Amino acid sequence: MRWKRRAPEAILPCVAERGTAQGQAAGSEELRGTIDRITFHSTETLYGVLRVHPEKGYGHAASAGLYEPLLVSAVGKIDQPAVGLRVHMRGRWIVHKAHGPQFEFDEVLVLPPATAEGAVRYLASERFPGIGEVLARRIVEALERKAPSADPFQAIAEQPEYLDEVRGLKPALREMLVGTVKAGWGRPKLRPLSKNSDMTARRACARTRT
Repeated sequence: MRWKRRAPEAILPCVAERGTAQGQAAGSEELRGTIDRITFHSTETLYGVLRVHPEKGYGHAASAGLYEPLLVSAVGKIDQPAVGLRVHMRGRWIVHKAHGPQFEFDEVLVLPPATAEGAVRYLASERFPGIGEVLARRIVEALERKAPSADPFQAIAEQPEYLDEVRGLKPALREMLVGTVKAGWGRPKLRPLSKNSDMTARRACARTRT
């Protein structure tokens, strides 16, 4: 299935920014890819260490023209990271003396999955409790049949009746899925926070949920 491409936008509540003076002064760099592993994440400070599978052309400059790295490290503040989440980050590449190249981000935008497999992996993540890989695959296959050219999460938000034929999707679980997607669908791009404070970060996250 070929997913319909959309401009980068937050499809589910996720915010991560520091807005440091260093980041504002330096030229902004970008990293786009899918979260493969969450090495560390604090719900108190929102600080996270992620392993990201970069999309073509978004690896570290040192590897340009040689190979595309399978995974790169990304560090910064992020709310509710999830394995399988496709993200577009803005920040800068740094070289850690012990861990090598890392992407230090100030801003994160959540993107629609680029492939059907990406949609399956994201639906099977902890962001949607109770939906494992088998059920996630059934959901994606049902959406492929009903709306083959549509983004799967747009279809869930706008035509939730497409989920009626998904075997094993109980009413309560279906309601949770549709509600979670609708809660974050169609939001404007998230802006960097102006202050590096936990309280400011939490207030911004709260605003994305209202």
